[in-house]
Amino acid sequence: MSFKRSVERNHKVEFTHQDQQTKSQFQSNFNLTWIPFHYKSLIILAVIFAFAQGLCVPLLAQYSSFDIALVLTHGIISSLLVVLAFYIIEKEKPPLSALFIRFCFCALIFGGFAFAVALMIM
Repeated sequence: MSFKRSVERNHKVEFTHQDQQTKSQFQSNFNLTWIPFHYKSLIILAVIFAFAQGLCVPLLAQYSSFDIALVLTHGIISSLLVVLAFYIIEKEKPPLSALFIRFCFCALIFGGFAFAVALMIM
């Protein structure tokens, strides 16, 4: 028994890295890899959350309940401040669509955690 194996290729297949790179850039906006992990970024995050919790939540709580103020403040204001702070720090500026994706992701994460805390407080 003998088998003959042969492969014929009539056309060339070109692989581009652009599709893979766009996918990884899009996916990197849906996680927190755009926040550098060093002590300055941790200080910036602590200041933003202290500002939101100490100033924005009490001011907003005057007009609505504390639970709603907590969720809106951390969902909207904290997310906006985090995205803007790390946009300013970043050397290579991302496009506005990436900033919007980052804002939406942060709003979901921060707002979700604030909602969970508000449910525990009730």
